[in-house]
Amino acid sequence: MIDIQTLKESLDIVVILRQRGLDLKRKGASFVARCPFHKDSKASLSVTPAKQLWHCFGCNEGGDVFRFVMKREGLSFIQAVKTLCNHDLKPDELDQLNRERAQENSPPRIDRPSQEVLGRIVEHWQHSLAQVAKAQDYLKGRSLWDRERLLALSIGYASGKLPQTLPKDGKLRRHSPRSAF
Repeated sequence: MIDIQTLKESLDIVVILRQRGLDLKRKGASFVARCPFHKDSKASLSVTPAKQLWHCFGCNEGGDVFRFVMKREGLSFIQAVKTLCNHDLKPDELDQLNRERAQENSPPRIDRPSQEVLGRIVEHWQHSLAQVAKAQDYLKGRSLWDRERLLALSIGYASGKLPQTLPKDGKLRRHSPRSAF
């Protein structure tokens, strides 16, 4: 299996960019060159070897060595990795790379059991609001009492009694759906 980070650390971005036709000139700790991605009359592409990154101040493109190879050669991420590995990846390695890349770009997963518990806590607080006249009076006094809006926004009242209502087995019981205020 290929570790992308290890591969990235093993590559020298200056060497890779020079191999792809850039005439890099040292400028302090960095290198500069004309950008191949737009018409460039002077060196606007900067390469920072210590960070293994490149950036063009003319077209505002930039990234790591993979991004450069992808853009320069019109390759996908996997194809760029294959090119930079200098060998063909095995099918299972390609699958693993595809999964890792998809996972990086996918939205975070929702922990369903946690969502269930939070939903039940909100229901408990809504039920508490329906039972505590003082909380209702407070909202009415501030002109915030609108039953439909309170339900739509899942507004409730935290009386501080939630821990006492938890059963010994740890399972939360459901109140009747959408407690009426």
